[in-house]
Amino acid sequence: MYTYLITKLVAAGNRVVTVGSPADAMFSVLSDGTWISQPEAMQHDTEELYQRLLSYRVIQLQAVIKWLNGENEDQSITIVGHSIGGAAAWIAANDVSGGLQTQLMDPSLQLLSARDLTTRKAPCLILHQEQEEEACKLVEPAKKLVDSSLKMEPVKGADHLSFCDLPLLFGNKQAAYVHQQVWKTITEYMQQAN
Repeated sequence: MYTYLITKLVAAGNRVVTVGSPADAMFSVLSDGTWISQPEAMQHDTEELYQRLLSYRVIQLQAVIKWLNGENEDQSITIVGHSIGGAAAWIAANDVSGGLQTQLMDPSLQLLSARDLTTRKAPCLILHQEQEEEACKLVEPAKKLVDSSLKMEPVKGADHLSFCDLPLLFGNKQAAYVHQQVWKTITEYMQQAN
């Protein structure tokens, strides 16, 4: 779902970890472009459902990070996450020491516990949509934690879904602009972090 970003990060020499959970999302887009609608996966829109989805994603990310660290501990890892995956990336990054950075796109941080929010080891960039009242609750919990290793940036013209590839499938030209802004901000952040 974030091919535009992951492709560029990998081409720049980064090891990238992200989460994909095709069985428990409203839709899935396969590598051949096939679109699968699965609204039944999210028909019970409850806090319990979101916590379960968050937990699954954290477990997946932690397993991949552990494996990658065993392969080559000297090369850093970049975790990319959006929405619930962004919240999962925040938690997963807390279990790793050194050699890791997180790039979160409109993460659902309201799902995190107070402990999860105050525990942060890895440098983190949070890109979020321009603040509308509903969107504020996604990133508001992190605003009080901003310091030299946590940067938060609004992306002009972005809404929640424009951070992923989905709008491009429908020919949304605004999403291409948002993707350019996301890449520019990430590039600048990574240059400053190194």
